[in-house]
Amino acid sequence: MPTTVHLQPNFATGFIPLFLLFLFIAWPVISRIFDKNKRKSKKRNNIEKDNIKPVPLPIKNSYIYKIENIASLYERKEITSKQGFQNLSVLVRNFVLEYAGIDVTKKTLAEIRALDIEKVEKIVEACYEPEFSSSGSGDFYKAIYEAKKIIDTWN
Repeated sequence: MPTTVHLQPNFATGFIPLFLLFLFIAWPVISRIFDKNKRKSKKRNNIEKDNIKPVPLPIKNSYIYKIENIASLYERKEITSKQGFQNLSVLVRNFVLEYAGIDVTKKTLAEIRALDIEKVEKIVEACYEPEFSSSGSGDFYKAIYEAKKIIDTWN
């Protein structure tokens, strides 16, 4: 007595229902992972932005004096452009640490952008490429001007 069996081809029910079933099961897990990351970064940014305090005028003036000192060293050819950018970057990063309470001294430009503080991002960006390039080429005087402006207009 011959028995015939008719097998259905692979995925005869279709790929779409299987995919929808997978999404239905996996979606809560995936969304929870992305939600946690967003909440952590928002919470961290709000906490760090709350630490920003106003800078007394004598302190602003001392930082501006230090910036002008870096510019004069560059003009007298005592430091190279690259060293000038490095000194300026260190000075501004220390200023942010002291008055915003945010340690950007060892953060990359991408990490600083994630903090979403435009003033800090702007000056670090001006110094970043020349600071790490072999030649140190960049508009040093523009970076000096931006650093002075940021410190002068800080809260």
